[in-house]
Amino acid sequence: MGLENLYTDLINKLSLIPKDCTTIIPYSQLQQNDSSFPPTPVQKSQTTNNFQKTQSKFEQKFSTINIWNDQIDNEVKSIKRDGTNNGYIIKCPAVFVEFVPNDGNQIGGGVTQYMDACIYFHIFSDELNTSNNKRGLNQNPADLIDANFEIFKLRDIISSYFLGYHPNNGSALMSRYDKPDYKHLTITKYLRGFSFCWNDDKGSVFDPISVRYSIGVPFPANNAIVPENVWQSGISYVALVNVVYYGGLGAIVAGFYLCLSTNTDITFNPLNWQLIALWVSGTTYNIGNYIYNSYYVYQCKTENSDVDFNTSNWNLITRI
Repeated sequence: MGLENLYTDLINKLSLIPKDCTTIIPYSQLQQNDSSFPPTPVQKSQTTNNFQKTQSKFEQKFSTINIWNDQIDNEVKSIKRDGTNNGYIIKCPAVFVEFVPNDGNQIGGGVTQYMDACIYFHIFSDELNTSNNKRGLNQNPADLIDANFEIFKLRDIISSYFLGYHPNNGSALMSRYDKPDYKHLTITKYLRGFSFCWNDDKGSVFDPISVRYSIGVPFPANNAIVPENVWQSGISYVALVNVVYYGGLGAIVAGFYLCLSTNTDITFNPLNWQLIALWVSGTTYNIGNYIYNSYYVYQCKTENSDVDFNTSNWNLITRI
C-alpha cells in the first residue's frame, strides 16, 4: 500500500461519520421548540465572506472532505490582500487531511518505514452564533455572537473516530497536536494531529509493478521447492536450460515445465515444454523420463525403481 491508499483510507473513514452525529443545536431550532427564547437578534445582511452551505448528498457529518493544500488559508490571504470578498467555495463543516512522513528508513524487502509519520486533520466551522442556553450556560443569545462551540465538537468527533485507529500499513494513531487556530476571519479552525509508524511498500518486493516484485507460487505438497521463474509472455527461453512454473489454463496442467524448444512465445505453448513431475521413491522410471528432485531437473538414463535417489541413474539437465 502506498500514499494514495493511505489518503483513500482516511478520507473513506471520514465520509462514514454520520451527519446525525450530534454537534450544537442551532438557536433557531431551540426557538421553535421553546417559546421562552427571545427573537433572533437582527443581523446585518449576510455577506459572502463565509462558506456557502448546501445539504450534503451523502448524509455525512463533514460537507467537505479533501486533502489539505492550504485551500482556506490561501483564500483568507487573498481577501486580506486584495480587500475583495467573493465568498468561499468550500462548504462547511470541512475537514482536510495532511500527511507528513518525516524521515524514512528502508527495511526488509525494500519497504520504506516512517517511524515518526504524522497525520493532521484541519477542521473548519463557519458557526458564528452558537446557542448553548439548553446546555446550562444561561447566557443571552446575543452574548454568544462569534462564540463557536461547534468547532470543539468536531474536534471531539475526529478524536473519537481516529485515536487508536490503524490506517493502511500503519500502527495505531497516537495524539500529537491539539490546538485551535483563530486567524481565519469569520471562520474557526482546529488542528488535530496524530503520530504513527507507517510502512510504504511501493518499490518493494510487494509492489506488483516494481522490478523487485516477488511472485509466490504454492509449494508442492511433498517437497519444499521454491520456484525462481514464473513463465512470462514474450520472454526468450532456451531449450534444456530454462525451467518455469506455469499456473495452468484450460487443459494445460499447472506445474514446472522444462523448455524443449527455444522460443519467445506470446501465449504458452505446451508443445515447446515438458511437464516435469516430482521424483517419488519406489516409482518405476523409464529411460527418457524427466523429473525434478530438490532444486534440479534430471532425465532418466537407466530404468529404475530406486527407493533412495541414485544420481548414477540420472542425467542432470538444469537447475530450477
